[in-house]
Amino acid sequence: MQKFLQKIGYTRLLLVLWIILPVVSAVKQVSTNSHNNYLIFKHVFINTLNNHPLYQRQPEYFLDNNHYGPFFGLFFAPFALLPDMAGAVLWALFNSLMLFWAIWKLPLTVKQRNLILLISTHELITSLLNLQINPFTTALVIFTYIFAIKHKEILAGLMIAIGFLIKLYGIVGFAFILFARRYVVFVVSFAAFTVLLALLPLFISSWTFQLEGYHDWAAALSRKNGLNLTSTMQNVSVMGLIQRNIYPDAPTAYILGVGLILMSAMVLLNFKQLSNDRYRMLLLAAVLLFAVLFSTGSESATYIIAFVGVAIWYVTKPQKNAWDHFLLIFALVLTSLSPTDLFPAEARTFIREHRLKALPCLLVWLEVLRESYFLKRPATVNE
Repeated sequence: MQKFLQKIGYTRLLLVLWIILPVVSAVKQVSTNSHNNYLIFKHVFINTLNNHPLYQRQPEYFLDNNHYGPFFGLFFAPFALLPDMAGAVLWALFNSLMLFWAIWKLPLTVKQRNLILLISTHELITSLLNLQINPFTTALVIFTYIFAIKHKEILAGLMIAIGFLIKLYGIVGFAFILFARRYVVFVVSFAAFTVLLALLPLFISSWTFQLEGYHDWAAALSRKNGLNLTSTMQNVSVMGLIQRNIYPDAPTAYILGVGLILMSAMVLLNFKQLSNDRYRMLLLAAVLLFAVLFSTGSESATYIIAFVGVAIWYVTKPQKNAWDHFLLIFALVLTSLSPTDLFPAEARTFIREHRLKALPCLLVWLEVLRESYFLKRPATVNE
């Protein structure tokens, strides 16, 4: 078996796996009429085409509300125009392969990339079964990092603009402006692409509809933020952990503020380390984790973003100790596997109600910060 795997190559085996998983997941969900998220996405395009309000409930077509930006309607058009089965399969494949490609483009060894893919696989399945956009969102953040360290500021700005206009998460990529040489180009590119992409849906709708759409989107996100705090499925975050287990009335803004201060310290203490490969990987991991841990909109399917951060931190750490191994195992068990049937129903309910899925990722994020604070000399990313 070992010789066979070496012959075909571990990377090819992982690629095949990351192709099979989205196909099987999409077919299963559509066959069992469990593709509600896909229907929401599809109707963002249909409603844009028909100038129908984007953020009203349409229970005759899908459950829940749309919370994606008006630009997403045009972005999703190639999938929405297909029959549901074909569109869902291609959508799932698009998400899986974009993340695979992003991880594969990281400046790491083949072994390191393969391990990141392997560690992230189960969390990928969770996202795929929800037909969510989170794998693509993760890819956008990683591509922003890659373009920033390669000093391709225009492309980095494009990645952030796409992520921002779809679901806001992409804005965290601005942290990688630290690695750019042309800061003005970075910012102007983001602004220009944001305006350009925001205007593109005018080709299938009207100016008035788009203006109303962005106004309604802001209002919908504001309402959703309030609803997240009492939702049974949302707020799987640091806020949720604290509010469910320690202090129910803890202000989310204060918790977010503490998180931003800790991330800022990671930058302020390491201005001389910006060319340090290890620091760069730590910042990438920290940003991916932060995006999920400090969002009240985080849910189980969002954790592919954070878990890739966990994998990057662990795989690229030059010297690992028992604590590092424990954190990875803890994350694999409690974050990744806890929603599955490996856990009794009562345990799954307890973990969900107390937002414990966030706990291992929080500990990893704090470990990433700790390591960055004490990073004293240049280092390279070793196996």
